[in-house]
This record gives sequence, C-alpha cells and structure tokens, in this order.
Amino acid sequence: QDPIDGGVYHKLTNKNFDGSILPHLAKEKRYVVAKTTAATLNFAAVMANAYRVLKKYEGFLPGLADDCLEKAKKAWNWAEKHPALVYKQPSDIYTGQYGDESLNDEFFWAATELFLATIEEKYIDKITSNFAMPDVPGWQNVRTLGYISLLSNQKIVAGQLKMPYLSQSFLNLADSLVKVSQDSPYGISLGKFDWGSNSTVANEGMIKMIAYKHTKKPGYLKSAISDLDYILGKNATAYCFVTGFGTKKVMNIHHRPSESDGIREPVPGFLAGGPNTVVMTDCSPKIARSKWPAKSYVDQACSYSTNEVAINWNAPLIYLLAGIQNFY
Repeated sequence: QDPIDGGVYHKLTNKNFDGSILPHLAKEKRYVVAKTTAATLNFAAVMANAYRVLKKYEGFLPGLADDCLEKAKKAWNWAEKHPALVYKQPSDIYTGQYGDESLNDEFFWAATELFLATIEEKYIDKITSNFAMPDVPGWQNVRTLGYISLLSNQKIVAGQLKMPYLSQSFLNLADSLVKVSQDSPYGISLGKFDWGSNSTVANEGMIKMIAYKHTKKPGYLKSAISDLDYILGKNATAYCFVTGFGTKKVMNIHHRPSESDGIREPVPGFLAGGPNTVVMTDCSPKIARSKWPAKSYVDQACSYSTNEVAINWNAPLIYLLAGIQNFY
C-alpha cells in the first residue's frame, strides 16, 4: 500500500519467472507494479475483516486492529477516487497478469467489510448499488465473500439490508450446486475441468458448508463431504490431490521450493490444481494427457496447468476441512 495516498499496487514481481531455485537464491530485481482499483479494494476488504478479528485480541496485539482499519479506510478512499483503474501489463513484464476489469464485486465486498467494521451507513449505498447474485468465488470473483460476511453477521445488518433476500440468494446458489452434484458419478458440482478445477471443487464445498451451518439441512453436508472425498482420492485419476497424503500421492507439484530442496516428497499440505482441459501443452516435450476431461492431469512439475499450487486454492480447502471436522 502506498503510505501517502492509500492505493495498493497490483503485484510485486520479477520481469520473468524464476527458475526452480530456493527462495534465498532468487535474487533477481523485483518491481512493485501499478496501483489498481481491484487490488486496492481487495486490500480494503481484507484489512477491514482483519480489524474485526484482531480487535478481540487487543490486549495481546495492541494497536494492530486499529491500524488495519485505518489502512482499509485509506484504501477505500483511494478506490472511490479511482473507481475503474485496471491493470495493464507492462511490455517488459512476463509473469502472470491477473487482470480484472469487472470491479462491482470488489466494491461490494469491500463495502460489506467496512460496514461491518464501522457500522457507518455510507457503505450501505455501495453494497446495494453493487448488488448481484452470488456465485462460486475465485480470484476474479469475490462478491460471494461479502455474502458470507453478511450471513455471518446478520444481527449487525438487521434493518439495514434485506437479509432474508440475501440469505435466500445464497441458499439458491448452494441448492443449485447440490442439484448438479446429484448427477455426477463422483458427487461433485463441477460443470467443466479448467484451470484450478480442484479449487473450484473446494470453493463449492465451502458454499455448501456455509449453507449447512445456517440451515442444518443434511443434504448440504453430505454434498460437501463428497467434494472432500473427490479431492482426497475418490476421482477419475485416483490421486489424492493434497500433497503428503494418500496411497496414490501427488509428488511433483509445480512449486519451486519443492522442486529444488533436494527432498523427494513435496512440501505437504498443498492442493494441486487438478484436471484441466483449457491448457494441454504446458510441458516440453509434450506429455500426453487423457482425452477424458476428468483424467486430463499429469503429476509432473512442468505441468503448471494441472499441478500448480496457490494460496487461494488452499484457502477454501481449509474452510471445507474445518467445517466438516466441526459438524460431522
């Protein structure tokens, strides 16, 4: 975050990807690149949420919660002044772009978190003006994260928003996912196998767990357990897609420290991306992949399209695991 104006930079990056080396050997010059509205609003949402969490521990972490809220407000103010500044990749940067030109969902999420943190009515208008139906979240689609926070804090927003409508919209999403899963031989809700398909399964499972938390309807829990079963090995490849576990383990994730640390096993606990029919030619020389979408996966480090790992893929898996452990 720019300490002066509150804007947040899109990414910290090399000009090119590092090779398969350990972090302390990665010494290429890095660049802080381009403030954007999406990055700034995502930061505002996370900092406002962190304020609510950390305020409970003020005695242990004095001042930290208030600092998070101050930074969230500063980011919000910047975003209001720059409501449509999207990332454009510089011509000499060749790492992942991660562009996002649809910003209503970021405004919705950030406004939601700031309202819950401050109870200031000015944020209500931004919530309502950026309202749309929830969907399975992903790095470009964060609206449902706002829904989750609203559903978890209904007493705070009672009278300010139409919570019965918001709640039913969320449950309609969960119902649609359960319905799709009933026609799947593996009990999952995926409509296609694309980049990070396993993270989509985890996010869909998270949606069902939240629906179960609020309704206690067993169908949601049963379907969420099927999502976890799929991730842990009940799938067309028979791989357990979480490193360090299973009788048929993922061993060669696209993760530079795991590739270069001299240890045969990868770092445990990562969720591999999973079957992908969008990119089929990531390895050179080309490694043949199954013609069947659910089996279009190779356990090779070169296969960044099927064996990559990411923090936003692990996050819903953690929620899914914790939810099932808590309720089952």
